[in-house]
Amino acid sequence: MLWTAAVTVCVGHYVTALRGGGPGRFPDLYVYRGAVEALASGDGLYDYTAPNGDPFTYPPIAAVLLSPLAWVPPPVIELAWFLAEVAVMAWLAVAVANRRYPRDRFARAAPTIALLLAVSAPMGSMVEFGQLSIFVLAAAAATVFGLAGGLPLGAAAAVKLLPGGAVPVLFAQGRRREATWAVAACVALTIAGWVLLPEESARFWLHELPSGAGYGDVSLPGNQSVMGVLSRFGLGQEPARWWWLVLVAAAVAWAVRSARRVQAKLGLESLLLVAALIVLVAPVSWTHHQLLLALAALLRVSPDRCRQAMWSGSVVVVMSVNLWNVGLPGPLGWVLANSRFLLAVLTLFVVPGVSKAPTTRPEDQRPVIDLGPAPDPDVHPVDAV
Repeated sequence: MLWTAAVTVCVGHYVTALRGGGPGRFPDLYVYRGAVEALASGDGLYDYTAPNGDPFTYPPIAAVLLSPLAWVPPPVIELAWFLAEVAVMAWLAVAVANRRYPRDRFARAAPTIALLLAVSAPMGSMVEFGQLSIFVLAAAAATVFGLAGGLPLGAAAAVKLLPGGAVPVLFAQGRRREATWAVAACVALTIAGWVLLPEESARFWLHELPSGAGYGDVSLPGNQSVMGVLSRFGLGQEPARWWWLVLVAAAVAWAVRSARRVQAKLGLESLLLVAALIVLVAPVSWTHHQLLLALAALLRVSPDRCRQAMWSGSVVVVMSVNLWNVGLPGPLGWVLANSRFLLAVLTLFVVPGVSKAPTTRPEDQRPVIDLGPAPDPDVHPVDAV
């Protein structure tokens, strides 16, 4: 029933996107498709602008990997992309449940987590925009959970820089092999982008990325990063940049400190540190970037059932409703407008205090060999013959 509910919610977002039509129909998906079509026709990758005015903002290697989109009819792309997003959401729910709960609770936990993700605003944004963020976030989760080494994380960071926030967490936890492979994979794919598309690579890394021109208005309330909050304070561009550097350094330092204290190195707490860091340090953290933060509802913050329910319920509300649309004035209005930023900050502080050792499954235990009853220490081995 819960699996059905989760899928039904996603289907509702898919139908909403289909009814949008025109530039509002899966806008990000068609930015990807239009950009790779422009590249194939000899036009500049970063000269392309979609009908809704959005440019392509990813590294050149992303366009290479997305190039099959230009070969498939639009209706097929829309359906296949949606099914892939739902499949990855389901996998993420199963992976989290597997790491978080014992087997006797797994069967109910996995669909509950899927529903938690499905009702979140980030998942709705993911489906309706046709975003690829869910794929790179799932790749980061696979590495953090120790399921696939560092290569998925590195590949994801080469396509979209956000998952790179997991690297300092891995290093802090002594998982240097995975972190090193992630960095190596990211560098290798980036070099491949330079080899395949040298002019586009030079333009992206030397002009588009430093200028941030393609990211739009970073002061919009949907941007819940440190930079977004600073921009809404009305600071000038230069002061905001310096404050951003200071606060991002502080966030990374605290995340590293917290990562060292987490007992479950392959568990939910580690993933939530990555999720919070991704939201905070990126210059832009739009709604679809914030999906993993919805899992903070699963943190066990108190043995008191009432307090625990308040925490989990508050996280669900913050992650399911765009509270900045309430439009209240004063301090309460500021809190609502920056609610996911505050949740990310709170998560960085809460995780170390609630971290627990990972659940041990029966299949994870070493086999026990029955050697029979212990011999009587008073009987000499010769006398027992």
